[in-house]
Amino acid sequence: MLLALLLAAGGAPPLAAQAPVEATEVEVGPAVGQSLLRLQDLWLQWVTAFYQGRQDGAEAAVAEMERIAAQLGMRHLPDLSRAMAARAVDGAAGGDRERALWALEMAERLHPGQPETALARARVASAGGAPLEAARWEIAGWRRLASDPSSRPLLGRALLGWTTALLLLAAGLYVLLQFAVKGPTVYRDLHALCARWLTGKAAHLAALAVLAWPLALPGGLLWWLLWASALLWAHASTSERWVQAALWIVAGTLPVLVAHQQPHGVISLSPPVRAMEALAERRLEGSLLTDLGVLRSTLPKSVAVQQLVADVHRRFGQWEFARSLYRQVLEAAPETVDVLLDLGAFHFRQGEFATATQYFQRAATADPGSAAAYYNLSLSFSEAYLFEESRQALEKARRLDGDRVADWVRSGEPRRVLTFDGGLARAPEIRRDLAAAWGRNAALRPADWLPLAATLLVALVALVWDRALRRLGGGPPVSLATHRPAWAEWAIALGLPAWRAAEEGSGARAFAGVVGPLALVLLPFAGRLAVMPPAALAVSPRALGWIAAFGLAALLAVRAWRERRRVG
Repeated sequence: MLLALLLAAGGAPPLAAQAPVEATEVEVGPAVGQSLLRLQDLWLQWVTAFYQGRQDGAEAAVAEMERIAAQLGMRHLPDLSRAMAARAVDGAAGGDRERALWALEMAERLHPGQPETALARARVASAGGAPLEAARWEIAGWRRLASDPSSRPLLGRALLGWTTALLLLAAGLYVLLQFAVKGPTVYRDLHALCARWLTGKAAHLAALAVLAWPLALPGGLLWWLLWASALLWAHASTSERWVQAALWIVAGTLPVLVAHQQPHGVISLSPPVRAMEALAERRLEGSLLTDLGVLRSTLPKSVAVQQLVADVHRRFGQWEFARSLYRQVLEAAPETVDVLLDLGAFHFRQGEFATATQYFQRAATADPGSAAAYYNLSLSFSEAYLFEESRQALEKARRLDGDRVADWVRSGEPRRVLTFDGGLARAPEIRRDLAAAWGRNAALRPADWLPLAATLLVALVALVWDRALRRLGGGPPVSLATHRPAWAEWAIALGLPAWRAAEEGSGARAFAGVVGPLALVLLPFAGRLAVMPPAALAVSPRALGWIAAFGLAALLAVRAWRERRRVG
């Protein structure tokens, strides 16, 4: 039913599960079902009011949405907020900027601080001919994305993936550049070595075979680049050797690190984990019940999942559903303090104070340091007219944690007992169980260590080749810089300054000349090179393309200025 709300809202589709699971939903009672259907009706009312330009009608619908969300124990309606932001962008594209702005204000109310809202404001500002405002909101959207607890880990892993792709591609281009400059020298040394045993064309063929044999392997270009880097070591300057050693470390360790992080990214993007994050932030998402059903189907025997689902029922006000699940949790773990407190709260609300007192006393016995157990016990004693016992329990709670007790007294009604989301507190345990159930543990396989083993072997080959070449009469590297016409120098300075740096033996400048432009070229493809958080998909690829184009233009301008100063 809640899934139907998402489809009606036109929000983003739920993330695909990472393993085969049953499409089930957590059950809801009639009252909650009516509330969810009412949200769907209110969304349709809002859409009608939006297209009719009736701000007052849309405002009334939003106010009722907020009331129902609070009634269900939630604070935010992210799917409806995203759908409103999308309608605002459509309105701005149609030339009605004023309507788009009040729609965005309402979207912000339903989920304050949502990245998609800020990014939608950027689209609206761009459609209205305000590029500076659009840039400001684009930056605000990324700032919100970086501060979002559920998106921050995904952004970190996405950054790692993009950086890995950038550095590995830059390393490959750097080796190609070095070979383009020093390749003839490498071939000359190989031919001289083969000529000791072979003559004529046979020596040339042998030298070519030694140079190109990795190309015959699967993934031959990658292996050849590693092999070429080993052969180039003997002709590298000190600066180039430092860069080459660093690139070997990158090529060996980054793939291992990515392989280690990949299971975490898969689990983080899975529907069950996204559902737990939504519950922690009190976000009522359209796929919430279905995602929780996926979680329960994946881990049907998990006590932690049972407690989590019970917390959801309690938050929705479905105490009967919650009580049944809480009792099952207690059968498996009789001293679960949060469950004892929640069951005691149920009986307290039913006016069954003697039973509530028993649960609170069990919680205090299970955890003598629980201020919450004694605080709830004081309220239960008070309702049973045991005022002296109530006073003693409250004093005990204050001795254990006076500040929290003072907050409880100030923030809640005097007769309202505390409840706790103990299932959510067990989210790390549930994540580990999911990883085990889906075979996504963080343990590295032997094949994951292959890049590191290959680079270590290449480094050993490079040292042996350098030693052998020196014994055979090879000398230290020399500058390969040549005199070219002025127009050729300008072309190299603007288009490929790394070539000149490679000729001069400056490894740092050569690599910088490769990695800088490559980073700008790869920027528009960030979403394809790494798994991005869902909110990041709202970022316009065109905007990233403009940033890349501006960066490349600025880079060319700086290069032209430097070349002019060098010549003049």
